[in-house]
Amino acid sequence: MSGDIHDHSGSRAVLIGTSEYSDRRFPPIPAVVNSLRGMSEVLTDPGLCGWPEDRVEVWQDPTDMRRLVQNLRRVAEETTGVLLVYFAGHGTITRRGQLCMILKDTDFTDTDVTGLEFERLREVLLDSPARMKIVILDCCYSGRAIEALSSTVVDSTDIHGAYTLTASDHTAHVVALDRQADTPTSFTAEFLDLVRTGVAGGPEWLTMNDLYSHLRRRLRGRGLPAPNQRGTDTAIHNPFVRNRAVDLPPRPPEPPAPPERTRVGRRVVLAVGLGVVAVPTAFFLVEAARRPQSPSPTPTVNRNVLTGHTGAVNSVAFSRDGRTLASGSADGGIRLWDMASGAATAVLAGHAGAVNSVAFSPDWRTLASGGADGSVRLWDVTSGAATAVLTGHTGAVNSVTFNGNGSLLASGGADRSARLWRVASRSTAATLTDRPAIVNAVRFGTDGTVLLTAYGDGHVRFWNTGTHKKMGLLTIHSASSVNTISVDSRGIIALGNSPGGVTLWDGNGEAHEETPALTTGSPVNAVVHHPGKRRLAVATGDGGIQLWDTKSHKPLGPPLTGHTGGVTSLAFTPDGATLASGGLDRTSRLWRTG
Repeated sequence: MSGDIHDHSGSRAVLIGTSEYSDRRFPPIPAVVNSLRGMSEVLTDPGLCGWPEDRVEVWQDPTDMRRLVQNLRRVAEETTGVLLVYFAGHGTITRRGQLCMILKDTDFTDTDVTGLEFERLREVLLDSPARMKIVILDCCYSGRAIEALSSTVVDSTDIHGAYTLTASDHTAHVVALDRQADTPTSFTAEFLDLVRTGVAGGPEWLTMNDLYSHLRRRLRGRGLPAPNQRGTDTAIHNPFVRNRAVDLPPRPPEPPAPPERTRVGRRVVLAVGLGVVAVPTAFFLVEAARRPQSPSPTPTVNRNVLTGHTGAVNSVAFSRDGRTLASGSADGGIRLWDMASGAATAVLAGHAGAVNSVAFSPDWRTLASGGADGSVRLWDVTSGAATAVLTGHTGAVNSVTFNGNGSLLASGGADRSARLWRVASRSTAATLTDRPAIVNAVRFGTDGTVLLTAYGDGHVRFWNTGTHKKMGLLTIHSASSVNTISVDSRGIIALGNSPGGVTLWDGNGEAHEETPALTTGSPVNAVVHHPGKRRLAVATGDGGIQLWDTKSHKPLGPPLTGHTGGVTSLAFTPDGATLASGGLDRTSRLWRTG
């Protein structure tokens, strides 16, 4: 074992990062430069990882995917010890459902042939004689690497062990652009700080598995996307870094994991929610830049902040009377809030991971939730008990919604499928598959006979909910991903997308005409129609919320600001007087919109 720790003569580390892009549709990420520098420093620090400097290469802002793969292949073929590959930058999902890492000269419309698909990196790993392969990915959808490796490298039990650590199964995170000059990307910043400070009470040498448990707790405690890992015993338990905390005085313990949630109230009235959820985008989710505060707030907007979640608020929905708000969070809990007092009246627990979406049945008695654990759960609102766990999805459930009479529940997820469930019998009515891409959102049309499914490849499919057959297909040519859907009472469809826009369509079962797009400066995470007026609320990854006039296609007043991270979800009260938002800053906020 000691030879494995100290001898890096046969090892190679390649640190790849893209901070700026020729195609302006990819926002720059200056923080990537700091991520590369920090990773190089900890690897070559004699008191930490101890790699010789000539064993670590930094490839910043690479171009020409073919040459990059050739260079990676040559490095991998020459490595007999540990082969470490790190990437930081934008990531997206191709039309074939593959993780693709964006290079400086990647074309937005042809990422699969101009970016670095993970499949190519996987082949490089398979062909390498390295005894250990470590992959660390700090990009959106990096969790797809685990799926790609699991059938081959990672589950191998011979000496060709592999370990992969990923920043997020969905959207990665970085601080606001005006603060990126001095900090790495969020995942890498926490990883580097952990490596540099060590683990109090831990062994002299820390393995990747040792680091992972503490890293996950740190990230979740900050409301940031949870990381993921996979590896063989030989890879997970291989010493990676000297534990700096062994030589230092004991430091305060890390914050505990989010506490077990319990029900704190009994009588709660709930109604049909709008169910707009946090969805993955093709880009890093960027915190809102710090905006100067005006001397006096806009008179028509009153702000209230609901706190209590220990993770990002992924979904919000109002009861039909507007007196109760439900929020689903990355902390695994669902909270019900009394709007009169701002207090949490109930906390529902059961998902083994983040809650991505919540929706309520028309009779106000049943709450549906979709989670990162792949399950759809039904809850009795009065008792707080889970009445059913609907299984079938093989990946995270991103969106759930009821039809108008509550007989059907729809769900969509990362396994590239949507499902229809019969609520009365708790059984599957249909499994709907169409595109080789993640289903980001599902929404019923106005009369419930049509279901819309939005995909991570820029498409929206219409389904007949009676026959389960395909109907129309929308292709949003300006979008790499359709992230969210809202349908108003007149059948007007609003689609929010990446890289940053909203398109409006006239039609329910078949979309007939597209209006000019509303353009935003950041990926759109949520859209919701005002229930009584021709206006639309739009939430973006830079922390902004904007109201738009859907007739003139012009913004209504200044943006609603206050969230200190990306805004993930929106919901109007039935009378349209109040808008609720949820965000990465672990808060829900209320806005008086009139």
